[in-house]
Amino acid sequence: TMKTQNLTGTRDFYPEEMRALQYIISTWKKAAEKYGYDEVDGPLLEPAELWKQKGELGEQMYNFTDKGDREVAIRPEFTPSLARMVAQKQKALTKPLRWYGIIRCWRYERPQSGRLREFFQFNIDCLGTESMKADAEVIAVAVEILRQLNVTPKEAYVRISNRKLMKGLLDEIDVSNVKDIEKIIDKKDKLPEKDFEEMLKDAGLKKEQIFGL
Repeated sequence: TMKTQNLTGTRDFYPEEMRALQYIISTWKKAAEKYGYDEVDGPLLEPAELWKQKGELGEQMYNFTDKGDREVAIRPEFTPSLARMVAQKQKALTKPLRWYGIIRCWRYERPQSGRLREFFQFNIDCLGTESMKADAEVIAVAVEILRQLNVTPKEAYVRISNRKLMKGLLDEIDVSNVKDIEKIIDKKDKLPEKDFEEMLKDAGLKKEQIFGL
């Protein structure tokens, strides 16, 4: 009998798991295509320099030297591949680009609940426009997916952050060290209310300014 086990951080898809996976993937596809997005994909193997240029992931990347003495990597995410694809056909592409992908990735990281070393990732991008409508559209696709998967507002919700609005609010209450205060605000949900207010006081805010936040 075969005694070899699957690698740590990977999983097998027996028929029951495969049906669940295909249901999720089909939901991703239907939502993206409902909003006019086209599916793309790239190779599982890419030049390792794609991620070295970003200066990210480091030891989390599965990389090796192949038989042609090239340093290659199994993709840990899709964004650098997407950027390469756009750059290679820049002149031939009509923007904005509405692309989505269902990407299988690898990261050499500690396996945890809901995230193994090998995983599927739904990637959606609206490229070639600065309109905030593009951001809204991508968010709308995410909400559509959650609805189709019967996720209720009690189980998941969308929170939107806008730096321009935040800066406008801080200007309105006469905050001068905006960047310092923004960093503290970013931590608000992780802090008890008293600690949050204390950090704002330490950063030089008065009681009436804190009340405005």
